[in-house]
Amino acid sequence: MVYLGNEQGSKGYRLFDPTTQKICVSRVVKFKENETRDWKEYISEHINDESKWTDFKIENLEVISEHHDQVTQPTEDEPKNYKEASSNQKWIEAMKVELDFINRNNTWELTTLPKGHKAIGLKLVFKTKKDANGNIIKHKARLVAKGYIQEHGIDFKEVFTPVARMETIRLLLAIAANNKWEAHHLDEIDKFKAQMEEKFKMSNLGLLAYYLGIEVTQTGGDISIKQSAYANKILKEAGMIDCNETLIPMDPRTRLTKLTEGTMVNSTEYQSLIRCLRYLLHTRPDLSYSVGLLSRFMQEPKEQHMKAIRQVLRYVKGTKDYEITYKLNRGNKIQGLSDSSGVNTQKGKGTTGIIFYYVKSPISWSTQKQATEALSSCEFEFIAATAAAATQALWIKRLLSKLTHSKEEKVTIMVDNKSAIALMKNPVFHGRSKNIDTKYHFIRECVEREDIQVEFVSGEYQKADILTKALPKNKFLTMRQLIGLKEL
Repeated sequence: MVYLGNEQGSKGYRLFDPTTQKICVSRVVKFKENETRDWKEYISEHINDESKWTDFKIENLEVISEHHDQVTQPTEDEPKNYKEASSNQKWIEAMKVELDFINRNNTWELTTLPKGHKAIGLKLVFKTKKDANGNIIKHKARLVAKGYIQEHGIDFKEVFTPVARMETIRLLLAIAANNKWEAHHLDEIDKFKAQMEEKFKMSNLGLLAYYLGIEVTQTGGDISIKQSAYANKILKEAGMIDCNETLIPMDPRTRLTKLTEGTMVNSTEYQSLIRCLRYLLHTRPDLSYSVGLLSRFMQEPKEQHMKAIRQVLRYVKGTKDYEITYKLNRGNKIQGLSDSSGVNTQKGKGTTGIIFYYVKSPISWSTQKQATEALSSCEFEFIAATAAAATQALWIKRLLSKLTHSKEEKVTIMVDNKSAIALMKNPVFHGRSKNIDTKYHFIRECVEREDIQVEFVSGEYQKADILTKALPKNKFLTMRQLIGLKEL
């Protein structure tokens, strides 16, 4: 069985059986972390198998995002069932607290089970809450329904699980810092709490200081975020806590492909390091390109790929205290920068880099391998501006309007290619764009509706450049400071 991820709307795991070619959901799973499958051998054995597909309609499906920020962090000393928890007094107290909450809130009432229906069982889930240094500060028990045993169309018709995107969290912090809202809205918060406490028991956790591995510092109206403790944890687990530091995460001369020759390395270890580094990207846009590139070789990593990861870790060692600061600024509310690079690409596919700012504070960034081939730098830039920048700009624009109850404003996207800008504004198809997929001309509609305006920025100030390629030392250090990442 192959682990595909968590099942939406339940605590089960999605698993793929390569023998039967079916996907199932199960709660009881034992991971074999030190074993890997030889997919080439498996594919060759089944190359002549006829695949049978069944089409079915999915009703009421709401797509939240193509790339969630869902991350499962490793936990320690968490019991898997009641039997394990019952031997520890702290977990016993946690279970009592949970049951007290359920009784106090009248969560359910006893009733007769209707004929033809089955009861959904309950299960206790145990989690430890930790501070920035990894110290356990609370033992928490949750009594949950076994939703994974339900059948679609019989027990439920649709599932929706709201997920907090990290861009939303960063935007909220930027808005708060830009308006000095920490003290201004205390009265409103107290009123809200008073209304809620009439029906629910609430705990005041004070100022936000630690959120899912992210350290938050609030000083004089400024809000800073970093992941120093998490970076230390990664270095310690990788055995590189005392390694030598380096000034850049990846050498510009590095050339990595799936065909790179060399000795195979432990893919489980490689994947674990990539997973940890990807979580570090929530506050480290300077790592976006190097980690994104190395993520492409998770199936059969070679020694050269592992060597490149070690350089990234050495860079993390020297910059673990770098942070992003949100403060009161003046200027355009939403501004994005889009860039693309054809360096290190295969089959004509480039690398897209985008970064968005709320009043000069970075709130969203990403590095993506383009899905479509291009023939020129103009086409690379055009595809990047549509596939990534335009869609993200519209999402941020609408989110900001909902949060602030203000009119949606035009978003500015900065591009460093004048030919691409002309192509975005010209509705006429011509020889330079006839080979580009029609869907990528979406940005023209955005420009015509005045949802987006595209402007030119010189390469010297193209902040997204750091997201598309490995830069030389001096340029990298300049761009790192330019995007808003500093050591304070």
